[in-house]
Amino acid sequence: MDLFDRGSKKEQLVRWMRVRHYFSTADVVRWGVDNFYLRAKRTVRDIATEVDINNPPRVRKLSKDECLFRGFKGRMGWYEYIGKERG
Repeated sequence: MDLFDRGSKKEQLVRWMRVRHYFSTADVVRWGVDNFYLRAKRTVRDIATEVDINNPPRVRKLSKDECLFRGFKGRMGWYEYIGKERG
């Protein structure tokens, strides 16, 4: 096993989302800049909109009402990691 093999950038992003659980678009952009992955925002959006009958999406975008309910500030998009790893 290679000590420096951390997986693809998408896999690293999914691990980061799992740890954070709730995160904003700005958090994703910051992660992308810090990890040299400029597609981070697009990747999260793609993961949130994946449609597969056998596997529910791993990330969902929160509605404006839910953001207010949870006390999230700002006009940016907020996401929730909901799990269900894919095989």
